[in-house]
Amino acid sequence: METQQDHEARRVWKVRLITGLYDRGFDREDIRQLCRLIDWFMRLPDELEKQACLEIERFEEERKMTYVTRFERIGIKKGEKRGEKRGEKRGRRIALLQGIEVGLKIKFGSRGDSLLNELRTLDDCTLLAEILQHIPDAKTPAELRRLARKVAE
Repeated sequence: METQQDHEARRVWKVRLITGLYDRGFDREDIRQLCRLIDWFMRLPDELEKQACLEIERFEEERKMTYVTRFERIGIKKGEKRGEKRGEKRGRRIALLQGIEVGLKIKFGSRGDSLLNELRTLDDCTLLAEILQHIPDAKTPAELRRLARKVAE
């Protein structure tokens, strides 16, 4: 709780906790399990998480304690690539929704609010892009709602 709002302090403590496991002589499997627990409790923004991992890797290398197998590293790389793809899709979705929000406010004012709330539940970027393109020609929010339902079918 002490580091809840201070991500940098949380990173420092996370590294300190994990390296402390090595210093206390925990065995390989115990360290893995405890690291999972620490990761769950002490989430960090991506950039700080990468920095913490690099510090821990340096610590392991200095002590010749690398417990991550080659196969685990391959799995980690695959997971990172999947995460990047998901992040790109998520970023595109957010950008489309922001564009739709601006378009609806300009075109319909507060009458577009309920449609915007409905569209926020959609994950289909193609559908969201289609709706965004039709905002200038739509006469009512209901017209866009019908388009969304029609394209979704």
